[in-house]
Amino acid sequence: MRETQMRKFSFIVNEIINDLGFQKSDWLSFSGTCFLAFVVFEMRMFIHYLGQFIFLKIIDCPVTRFDFTWYKMKLEYSYFGMLPQIGVIMMGPGANTLVFLFLCTVCYISQVLITCFPPKFCKFIAWYGLATMLDFFLVVVIDMANQEEDGDMLKLYNYYARVQNSGFIGLFITFLVQFLILILNVFLLYYYICFIHCDGRIQDIVVRITGQGKGYYIPFDNEVSFNYLKTTYCLSEINNNRIVINKIMIPSPFTDDEPRVAKSYQF
Repeated sequence: MRETQMRKFSFIVNEIINDLGFQKSDWLSFSGTCFLAFVVFEMRMFIHYLGQFIFLKIIDCPVTRFDFTWYKMKLEYSYFGMLPQIGVIMMGPGANTLVFLFLCTVCYISQVLITCFPPKFCKFIAWYGLATMLDFFLVVVIDMANQEEDGDMLKLYNYYARVQNSGFIGLFITFLVQFLILILNVFLLYYYICFIHCDGRIQDIVVRITGQGKGYYIPFDNEVSFNYLKTTYCLSEINNNRIVINKIMIPSPFTDDEPRVAKSYQF
């Protein structure tokens, strides 16, 4: 039983990875997937810092520096308390969350109203959801690689170290806030992949490999019964899904002629 469940889970994971473009693709498609991933992660970085910049402008915090590089954007500003710092570390990943939620909504409405949404854009949204989920971790890695002393992870640490001579509580608040945002992003990505992506393809796969047999029976279909379908399925399992042809003799009900030979096909 456990082996069967693991096989089902592995199959679903492989289908998700395939939808992202890592499997069942040639070299050209794989190169296109890598380029798409690079564009999405660059877009994620831009929206992260743009969200922080817009938040600072809304609360009238003076921004003294806003530089752009391909791997990081430098944002320097003057703040007057703890709340602006909390808002900044929340609006970075939060801006990506809002954009991802907007893209999911557009995809869902398109599938409901016009029953169509390009699979390429579904793939783009899936990649963007993955980048949104990893946003804070990527920012922390880049800040540590650049030895940034005022990165997102250390903003509240520096504030409490200056105000209370102990930055531990700042780190605790930072990880608590980011953990809550991470849970939200994981849920949104899960919901999109399972129920919206490519018109709910993953949901359909899960239903097919985990559903009960009667779930596929059409009750108003008078051609075959559920017992016949079940018998056919069991015979196909016994025959390793091969087509078996059995010869049977059918006597004539009205004459004394020799019985005729007929063929019975089992799948």
